[in-house]
Amino acid sequence: GGKAIAVTFGVLLGIPDFNIVLAFAACIVIGALFIESDAWTIILGTAGTLAFQFVNHGASWETLLMTGILVILLTKHARDLRQLPGLHGRLYRWVQAARDG
Repeated sequence: GGKAIAVTFGVLLGIPDFNIVLAFAACIVIGALFIESDAWTIILGTAGTLAFQFVNHGASWETLLMTGILVILLTKHARDLRQLPGLHGRLYRWVQAARDG
């Protein structure tokens, strides 16, 4: 998950519209807080960024790029994505640890 996130950030930094990087970062943070699986977190980040891009700019080369990145990541993480994502992400574990003491 970490390498995929780093490479995707690197690719997105080359895009003139910096809002795409911010959308990706926000989706990754949300995924990391609530989803157990790193594979599902990167898919949420990419799919969320694709949705953001499509809503704000419609069909554009950036939207096509995000679609291509999503297809690559879906292919790369296919085995890990067969299992549904658990919703006991880092936030849940932090709350449990704080409660347990």
